[in-house]
Amino acid sequence: MKLEYMKLLFPLAIALVLTVSCGNDDSLTEQGNRSENTVTRFVAKASPITRTSGKYDGAGGLDFCWNENDRLWLCNPDAMPHWIRNHQGYSGSGFVPAGDCASSVSFYFPGALTREEYSVRYTGESDSPDKVMIQSHQSQQKPNNATQLGVAGDCGVAIAKRLPTGTYSFNIAHKSAYATFLAYSAQGVAANSRLTKIRVKANQAIAGEFKLNDSGLDLNNRPVASVANRTIELALGGSGTDFTLPSSPDPSVNAATMVLAPGKYNITVEYTLTDLSTHQSTVITRNYSNLEFEAGLNKTFLVSFDMPIFYKGLYYMWDARQHYWFGFDTVQPTTKGNTNGNYPHDKASASVRWYNDVEGYDWYYGFPAVSASNSCADCPNVNELAWYALKGDPHWDDTTRWYILGHAYTGGIWLKKQTVIASENGVSLSALRNTAPDGKDLTHKTSFPGYDNWNLKKGHPSDISHYFFIPAMGNYFNGKFQDIGFHGAVWSSTPAPAGNNGAYGLGFWHGSVRVLNYNRNLGYPLLKRQ
Repeated sequence: MKLEYMKLLFPLAIALVLTVSCGNDDSLTEQGNRSENTVTRFVAKASPITRTSGKYDGAGGLDFCWNENDRLWLCNPDAMPHWIRNHQGYSGSGFVPAGDCASSVSFYFPGALTREEYSVRYTGESDSPDKVMIQSHQSQQKPNNATQLGVAGDCGVAIAKRLPTGTYSFNIAHKSAYATFLAYSAQGVAANSRLTKIRVKANQAIAGEFKLNDSGLDLNNRPVASVANRTIELALGGSGTDFTLPSSPDPSVNAATMVLAPGKYNITVEYTLTDLSTHQSTVITRNYSNLEFEAGLNKTFLVSFDMPIFYKGLYYMWDARQHYWFGFDTVQPTTKGNTNGNYPHDKASASVRWYNDVEGYDWYYGFPAVSASNSCADCPNVNELAWYALKGDPHWDDTTRWYILGHAYTGGIWLKKQTVIASENGVSLSALRNTAPDGKDLTHKTSFPGYDNWNLKKGHPSDISHYFFIPAMGNYFNGKFQDIGFHGAVWSSTPAPAGNNGAYGLGFWHGSVRVLNYNRNLGYPLLKRQ
């Protein structure tokens, strides 16, 4: 059966109209040119549907209707074998386009059926009326359109009762359990990513072959737990705009539904989020204890992905009063290699975005040591950068995922905090600002011997409470976004000596951390003292 809407509306009321066809060739031709001399036609129609609520967490549920390929089992005690399945084809209202579901369909069974009631079962695509296979690998192609339920392990049972009019009617009672996932990010930091996979791991078998009787699935004899049947993976297909991550819950954007066996479980849910441009994948995990999935009911998982590491995407020329794309935020290039011509070209046309052109220290020409007065005023000075590079125990980390400008990246550096560096080296915080590790005050030097560290450790520090992370956010040069995920640098508050074109920054990549003199017209992020 097929999920069409996000309202929990079942059990589904079905009416089966019984007629005996013995030569009504026109009717048979309409239903697929069947050649049997006698068949019984069951017309299934949705009666007024009863909504149930309050038995699960979340705001929505499932609304079932008949899929084009659904088939029905009927138990006829007067026949051998007792269980018979309807003919392969049947007619329904409104199957346009192919694959849509309908509330009214017709099933055909051989012979003239006249008992007052019959047991009927729906077992999805199972070839047996008393066995259901809940798949460990499921897939859904469109948001909020779970046509895969019958393939995945949906099932239901009912008693069809004969009415005075000759109509058989029943309410189908679904016996599988269902989980619908609605993910979003209020931060809006992953707008260009999409869910590609959802994996549920449980402490019991939630997939595999289950016996089915008139009461439902036999949960007392569920399969012996194994790695395979304790996990269900739901692959999410569709186009690049399907299953994206909205800023608020929206079933039409990414509702994804899984079939699983009823029961009470401890589960882990893993959401795989893949960036459409960078193709970086992030796995976000949520754990739940003693969670009960009831037969026939849907449990909605409303989950907010608040990314622990995300950045606003603000870059500056050195000590500019405003950021590089101020006033042009909507055209800011957000992926590597993209360019836009609205970058700051010169001081005259973009004064608030242009760098501070104050002269750097030069004792010969009488220029004193100065520091930034605008956006870089609170950045560490060049002495502090030297401490970070030489005593900050730098770790290059290419596994930690971070987000910027709606995209996911890896690549960045962990450095020890100034309080840790000062404590380990027996100096005060003010000493870090006044001199470099070799005792020189680099703010009053016209020559620069170089403060480089080529011995980076790899990976994640063991105690990150002593460290902070700087992502390799790349830079803007003449409006082009470049080097993100590969190279990073942050401005200092110190202009380079002997001129007004350069300023000190801390540059890093996978092999080194260096204190360098950068052109002030580059767009780099800022680093506040940490």
